[in-house]
Amino acid sequence: MVHSAFLCNMTNAKKIIAIDAMGGDKGPNAVLGGMNQFLYQNGENTVFFRLFGPEKTLRELLAKYPRVARNCEVIDAPNAIKGTDKVRDVIRHAQDTSMYMAIMDVRQGNSAAVVSAGNTGILMSLSKLALKTIDGISRPAITTMLPSGGGDSRVVVLDLGANVHCDEGDLFDFAILGSVYAEIIGKMPRPKVGVLNIGEEATKGNETLQKLNKLLTEHKDELPYEYIGFVEGNDIGGGNVQVVVTDGFTGNIVLKTVEGTAKLIKRVLVDNLKKSILA
Repeated sequence: MVHSAFLCNMTNAKKIIAIDAMGGDKGPNAVLGGMNQFLYQNGENTVFFRLFGPEKTLRELLAKYPRVARNCEVIDAPNAIKGTDKVRDVIRHAQDTSMYMAIMDVRQGNSAAVVSAGNTGILMSLSKLALKTIDGISRPAITTMLPSGGGDSRVVVLDLGANVHCDEGDLFDFAILGSVYAEIIGKMPRPKVGVLNIGEEATKGNETLQKLNKLLTEHKDELPYEYIGFVEGNDIGGGNVQVVVTDGFTGNIVLKTVEGTAKLIKRVLVDNLKKSILA
């Protein structure tokens, strides 16, 4: 299948990133808005985007974002993967979707990375099939940096939902992935790594966590981070740890709890501000 494309401008582009324009709950307008904000904050000479989605729709939206239009190429991808789609149903019929085509763009060497806010399970499955994992790493993980300790301090937490069931080997790999991410992306040299548990004592936790603690302790002098042992949920925002390792089931609950708490605090502050103004 031949997909039409139009070139906006590739002058001075440094890094090329494939974007799934149809990923996310709020559609391509939100995706383009995010791209526009990135270019505004980081400058127009930092990246060049290869944007995948329905060409006609994206052309119309780009008229509202001239900054993005100057730094992108649109590749027509007529279909999109939905949030309700199942991995087993999509993998065989994903070839003309924006997510699949963006992932394949990296595999083909046209882009250095792919960004999608679409269906997480399908994104991880397609990425693993098409791009594989780093040698020695069996499973990918979802991560983010959360506020911690005040100011600009951040903590890397992983896995956030890609792997519900993990053994000690998977979690050991996540510790390595998280520490490298913290050092390179978060600018945290030799980060402190902790394993999320129900207590800090070495005797706490299930068999998997006990095996992981032993594994990390035995190899602590060989790895590019400082292992500090078990940490609890309240340590995530405490500022004393830079990488928190957990399985995807627990990590996703942590993430959704943090998001819900942030929304609650915002709502309470807004309500109190309105009351103060009215008073």
